[in-house]
Amino acid sequence: MVDILEKIKTIIFRLKEEELPTYVYQCLKCTAKFEKKQGYHDAPLEECPDPDCGGKVARVIQATPFYFKKEGLRAEKQKDGSRIYS
Repeated sequence: MVDILEKIKTIIFRLKEEELPTYVYQCLKCTAKFEKKQGYHDAPLEECPDPDCGGKVARVIQATPFYFKKEGLRAEKQKDGSRIYS
């Protein structure tokens, strides 16, 4: 019974971990980039994970991916030469 409960806990933990956003950090000292899965309310990392460096890190702002679910964005040319996007 204990083994089953442990397996269930492991599966739930993995599912929650997959849902977490991935943040990219860069060390200000050694310029190494790395990723970390964190919750929205978790405090940002402050120190480089490289034990030889130990420098401060900053979160890297990146463009978020987005996908069109249907045909996508279409540009229609108007009579006056302007375009309307729909």
